[in-house]
Amino acid sequence: MSESMESCEMRAVYCIGGNPAQSAAGSEQAVRRLTALDHLVVQDILLTRTAEPADVVLPATAAWAETDGTTANSERRVQRVRAR
Repeated sequence: MSESMESCEMRAVYCIGGNPAQSAAGSEQAVRRLTALDHLVVQDILLTRTAEPADVVLPATAAWAETDGTTANSERRVQRVRAR
């Protein structure tokens, strides 16, 4: 995905609950790629470093309100989410 942003094949990203500008290896390169996008939407609980250059920032639900399911992190690992 990062390479697609670099080559301008991917021109828009909707980032939910992730902070690649802070957590990705080579975070300065990630910030450069995110700011070069035509459109960036971020949905998160807090205003993160990834949300700073976003065109649209949407509120996310609190983690305690999540339901059962799965999510994929930036390392492409699938994680199980369980309701409390």
